[in-house]
Order: sequence, then structure tokens, then C-alpha cells
Amino acid sequence: DYVRVLCAGRVFPRKLLSTCERERNTDRWLQSILSLPETLFEQTHHAISKSKRGAHLKWFAEEAELRLRNIRSTVSEYAPWSSLEFAGLRDDVNINTKLLDSIALQQLPQFIDHLVRQIDWVLQSQTKEQNILYIRLRDQLVKAKSSAERLVADLRTIANTAYQLAEAMDFEILLNPRRKLLSVGFDVETRRLQSACYDLLGSESRTAAFVAIAKEDIPQESWFLLGRAHTLDEGRPVLLSWTGTMFEYLMPSLWMRTYPNTLLERSRSAAVRSQQTYAARKGAPWGISECAYYKLDEAGNYQYYAFGLPHLALRTQLNALVISPYSTFLALNTDPAGALQNLHKMVELGWFGSHGFYEAADFTSAKRKFWRGRPQLVKCWMAHHQGMSFLALANFLNDNIVQKWFHAERRVQATELLLHEKPVAHVRRKDVPRRLIAA
Repeated sequence: DYVRVLCAGRVFPRKLLSTCERERNTDRWLQSILSLPETLFEQTHHAISKSKRGAHLKWFAEEAELRLRNIRSTVSEYAPWSSLEFAGLRDDVNINTKLLDSIALQQLPQFIDHLVRQIDWVLQSQTKEQNILYIRLRDQLVKAKSSAERLVADLRTIANTAYQLAEAMDFEILLNPRRKLLSVGFDVETRRLQSACYDLLGSESRTAAFVAIAKEDIPQESWFLLGRAHTLDEGRPVLLSWTGTMFEYLMPSLWMRTYPNTLLERSRSAAVRSQQTYAARKGAPWGISECAYYKLDEAGNYQYYAFGLPHLALRTQLNALVISPYSTFLALNTDPAGALQNLHKMVELGWFGSHGFYEAADFTSAKRKFWRGRPQLVKCWMAHHQGMSFLALANFLNDNIVQKWFHAERRVQATELLLHEKPVAHVRRKDVPRRLIAA
């Protein structure tokens, strides 16, 4: 995408972009990127210095150059057999380096050992001139093995730490004994449980309730005591949430599967459609959730609020329009085409910075007819929103891999029947809160 922007600005050779795009879905995609000339971006920066859009294009050039440099460094450290230096050995049947392209990371050190032994065997039958390339590859493989082993060890340490944290968490201390629901918190100084509880199924807190039940920290009845109040959106029943955010409806699906024709699946899809319709009427990209907005405190910090759709929220909302890109990432598996189109629109509008999409775009101060004024960009990045975006991307690009990890746990498998609850057939208008009917 960075290179496409540079091509559109006429500061990057379109022929090179076409070559990369042509090879993108072949087994030569990496080689096509690595083969870009070292001096390429010197030419690009020279062209940018003469461009009227130089300030805009300079950042994209720097980012593209940085990513190319990082790709080359990663190949050198972990997969030297893929570098251009050893392109002549790619089709060598004696060592078969192509096999390493599909090896899992944890198996890589073992296969590198095998490849080193193959090279040692080949060296016995080659001329001195032919041996030079094999010896260089062997030396690089020894370093790559150490790098792979170190990375595997680091990942296992992180995984073990995460598992221990999950196991050590005792949700029972948060259980309100009278209501059988999880309290919003425990005051460690007074040793008292907060009286307020997380009591809605249509919220992110159902993730904690599900995990607590799977761990047998709280009884299963807690799940069925979560509120299931509905509203109507264009005639479709939708679970109510506290604030009508995408976050409440979609965040749990980063880990927990949503099964077809169930209460949660219907509400998830309806919430996304509602968000799309609401934003279209306002003339803005869609995706509303809790986020930072364009109001600063005395220390210069952005303020934070749970923005959502008024007609899906039990709590009264501010009269504001704040769009957060991470909300669209959460919708990638609900409406893939719509989410990608929305993200591309945000890029075109300049909502993208040095660390990815900005936190939000606040249209509130630019209120005009249909909210079509230029928004104030909230130029910060919040770690938990970036983290959710990465998990959503991982699911989208790798067949819901995060969900597979979560559901591979036997205790989750024993509890997942809770996620199969059937949707309501209809909702009577008299059962919908009066304020929401008016909205």
C-alpha cells in the first residue's frame, strides 16, 4: 500500500510495483521484494524533493524503505536460504532449501541441522569454487538456528507467563453472592466488593463470565442471569448494550466463536449493519466505540468516552460523532468487504500515521449539515486498541487462528455450548424501552 501511494504520486517506478504485484500470489513473492534495487529509494527521495506533494509522500517513502530494510534483516536472521545471495541454490536437489519455506518455527532448528548435514555431504563431491557458496550458506544457517531457538524460547516464555496469569486469576472473589454476577471491581484497601455488577450479555464482560465459568470459579447460572433485553433496529431484534459500541458486540469474538443462527451471531451482525447505516446517514465512515476524542485536559492528554449508537444503548449518549478505526478492524470477520472498504476510505482521508491508524476522528467540533466538515484527528495510539486490531487481523488472515487457540483448551470446549443460544423470534415494541423507541 505504501508503494501504491508512491506510484500514484509518480515518484516510484510503476514497472517495479507491477512486478511485485504479479508475483504476490506465487512462491516468488519474497524474491520479488528482495530484488528491489538498494538505490531505489535514493531515486524516490530525489523525485519527492521536486514534487508538490513532497511533504505527504516523504513519510510513505520512509516507511516503505524501513519495511524493506526490516524484511531483508528478518530473512538474513531467520531464513538466509531465501536471500538473493543463495538464489542459485533454490533449485539444488541435493539440499532442497524450498522445503524450509513451509516448516513450522518450532521445527526449524531440527530441519536446519538436517540441511547443514546435507551441505557437509555435498561439499565432499564439489570443486573448491562450487564449495564457496555452500560454505557461506552453512555458516548463515548456524546463525539462523540460534536465532530460531532464541525466538522459540522467548515465545514459550511469554505463553507460559500468560497461562500462569490466567490460571492464577480467581474470579470467585468478584462474584456477588446475592446476584450471582461478577462485580465491577474489588477495593483492595477496604476489602469490599463493589455493589454494581456486569449484568448484560451484550457487552465485552461476557468474555470474563465465560472464562470464569470454564475455570469453575463461578457457577454456570451466572451466564443465564446476564440481561438479554432487546431493541428493534429496522425491524431486526438486537441485544441491548450499555453504550451501543462496536467494542461491546464484537470484542469477545476475537477469542470466542460465534455460531450461525445464534443469539450472539444475530446481534453481532445487526450491530454492524446498524453502525453502517447510522454513519452513512451522517456522511462519515462507520465504526463507533469507546475511544479518545478531541478534548484535552490541562496536561494535554486526550479525554476518553464510550461513544456508541443511541438506539442500541441503555445509557444516554453524548451528542457527538467520533469514529475509531479499531472498531472497523473488529468487524473484519463480520463484514470483510465492507470493513476493508471502510479502512481504505480512512486511509484516503489521511487517518493514518507513523504507527498505523490514528485513535479516532472527531467530527463533533466540525458539525455541519450531515456532519460533513473536516474532523479533528486524535493523533495518538492506544495499546489495547492496537492489540485488538492485531488480533482481528490475525483471525482475518489466518482462518480465525486466535479463536482456534482459545477453543483448543478443553475447559473451553466443555463450556462452549453456552455460545449456541438461539435468537429471539421477535420483540414486541411495548417491551422496548420508551426512550429507544423514540430514538
